[in-house]
Amino acid sequence: MKKEYTVGPRFSKIKYLSVAVNSAIVFMFYFIYRYVFGARLGSFAGWPMVLVFLGLGFVIAFATVRIADRYAAGIGYTVTGEGLVCRTGRKEELLRWEDFSSAVLRELRFTGVHPVEFEVAGRKIMLNQYINDLCGLTQKVFDHIEDHVAIDPALKKRTEDLKGVY
Repeated sequence: MKKEYTVGPRFSKIKYLSVAVNSAIVFMFYFIYRYVFGARLGSFAGWPMVLVFLGLGFVIAFATVRIADRYAAGIGYTVTGEGLVCRTGRKEELLRWEDFSSAVLRELRFTGVHPVEFEVAGRKIMLNQYINDLCGLTQKVFDHIEDHVAIDPALKKRTEDLKGVY
């Protein structure tokens, strides 16, 4: 049975933070609008514009959630006997196990919770950091490539320690 690794709950935190930030930006524009045009528009700068910007805020929030959900639905990984199947939107790509040549922890750690960079057929790739059970997926990749790729024991230990956390 193949397990598909998809975007998990950590992405939802980012999604709703984006909704809050986008809504705050819309409301800041209301105050800028009111400051700039308030004297010219008179009473229209009051409640009617509040309702217009409130509606605009809801539309922006709804669009942010929809776009984020479509993004999350398009990301997935499946471990097979031949390799790692990476799904990004409508595109699926098979990364064959024999094409993996290295696995290192990316130096700039703020790029994710467990930023392991793999070299596959001459390209560097990193698993999406919002995948549910990211370290479990990384461990499965390690299990398939450790016979022909030298993996740092400290990286393997870190992956095992973070398994179940990320």
